[in-house]
Amino acid sequence: MKKFVKIFTLVVALFAILAVASCAPKDGAAAKEKLSKKGYQDIVLDSTVEPAAIKLLTKKNVDVCLTASKTETNKDGEDVTYTLHAVLFTSKADAKASIEAVEDRAKENGEKTEVKQSGKWLYYGSEKAMKDFA
Repeated sequence: MKKFVKIFTLVVALFAILAVASCAPKDGAAAKEKLSKKGYQDIVLDSTVEPAAIKLLTKKNVDVCLTASKTETNKDGEDVTYTLHAVLFTSKADAKASIEAVEDRAKENGEKTEVKQSGKWLYYGSEKAMKDFA
């Protein structure tokens, strides 16, 4: 029984570490650093123009907007571009209340992916880029 408890505790601790490590970044600078480590070259943090537009659209406070992209060559030798758009709200409640408005904005810009929430972040884009971000 003692072995079971030790193994169970170890497994729970491992899952807790993995859960913390796979969370979205806490702020724009952390997001930029995380994505640059994953090979994204074109990372833009905007704390003025785009946040103001989204604030007008959602009536919620926005801290920063992030866009990022990277191009990789797939196994068939074709270049594939992965893109990400993310909006950091000042609170989780503001982010949750803004999902529909951000989805509408994404559709207007030609995006076909769903908008996901992770804490105060709303993000959308290529499936791989979304996994790299969250």
